[in-house]
Amino acid sequence: MVTPLDTKYNLQYDPVDHQLVRRTRIFNSQQAQRQQKQQYDKRIKEETINQGDLVFWHQLEQSSGSSKKLNRRWKGPFRVAEISGPNCTVEDDRGNRKLVHRNHVKKWRGEQRVDLEMLRSRGRPVTRSGPGGR
Repeated sequence: MVTPLDTKYNLQYDPVDHQLVRRTRIFNSQQAQRQQKQQYDKRIKEETINQGDLVFWHQLEQSSGSSKKLNRRWKGPFRVAEISGPNCTVEDDRGNRKLVHRNHVKKWRGEQRVDLEMLRSRGRPVTRSGPGGR
């Protein structure tokens, strides 16, 4: 297709082999995907999580008006209620359930018998000094 600017400036284009362009684009895309998978697989740590295990959940959700920097990154511990593929359903002691990806949970390494409410109720340590913390 020749536009008026092409005629005004006497521009000529070489014919394009669209099939070659398409094959090159597909090849480059597949090569980039392979490289990205290799980089991802280098840093991934496979951790076996079974039903009934206690886990922490890396919560990415942020409520409105709260600082991402000050939020606790790991919530829990939660009990794994069920596992389906790359996802697992975590459950707190109140029976609330949440479907999360396995990449967002890590295994609890402490004692298996623990009161979940006691762990959640812990706050910041109290300083014994006067006002201003000094």
